[in-house]
Amino acid sequence: MALVVSGLTKIYGTCIKFVRVNIHDPKTAALQTQLGFMTTPEFFLLDPGGRVVHQWAEDITGDSVAQVLDALQKYGSA
Repeated sequence: MALVVSGLTKIYGTCIKFVRVNIHDPKTAALQTQLGFMTTPEFFLLDPGGRVVHQWAEDITGDSVAQVLDALQKYGSA
């Protein structure tokens, strides 16, 4: 997961903010509850209003995330 996010940050870092939430960190418990965080790793794409646009659980690839990000940018949603 860290390598995927690192690669995506290099590509999209100027227009998308990436935040890591550690399931074992009690300081992020409220956000985990808000998102419905259930497994680790889990990846959420939020819009500027904090709403979940897309969600991936467990094994994700940079390509699968990039497809969603590119589609959102193409249609002006990101």
